[in-house]
Amino acid sequence: MPMHHHQPQSPSAAAATVSPLAEVLAASEAAGGRGTTGQLYLGPARVQEAGRGLLVVELPTGRRTAQLALPVAYDARPGDTVLAIATEAGCYVIGVLAGTGKTSLKVDGDLAITAAGRLDLAAGRGIRLSSSRVAVVAEKIELAARQFLGRFAEAAQRVTGMFRQDLGGSRTRVAETSDLAAGRIRQRAREDVSIDGEQVRLG
Repeated sequence: MPMHHHQPQSPSAAAATVSPLAEVLAASEAAGGRGTTGQLYLGPARVQEAGRGLLVVELPTGRRTAQLALPVAYDARPGDTVLAIATEAGCYVIGVLAGTGKTSLKVDGDLAITAAGRLDLAAGRGIRLSSSRVAVVAEKIELAARQFLGRFAEAAQRVTGMFRQDLGGSRTRVAETSDLAAGRIRQRAREDVSIDGEQVRLG
């Protein structure tokens, strides 16, 4: 039976796999007992300046340049309160305690969100969906809004059963021709029926 020998990893290759956060923790452990500047700081920090992946944050020991190390993309803003971890080796932002910036979740492949119960989405200033195609599949759809607006280049509906509308009033404006075809048409009014046109043809 062939034997597989494990090749020991070179020091340079091993160092390449160490995360920046692990380097900070290792440096803090190595510097323990050599004064407060060499000890680990883990706590809140105020963002003073924000750039692409780098921040200037205010720590109790002074200002430091920090690198974002969040699981999702966050557009930090000056005045945000973040969770920072820092030693002499480096400073990293690992959380947001109070922020006003934009959080982005981006994946290269498909993304599925599944809930065994109910899924609620809430936003204070609106929800926007943007895609080349949006499909909604459900046993029942309920819409409740004070106002409903729709704008389409073309629209089509196909209802195999009864299509019913209960309206307080109705007004339809058609710029060109309006066609109505049915096996039987019944229209009733409690009061007058008015038809206005240059010509009215019956039969």
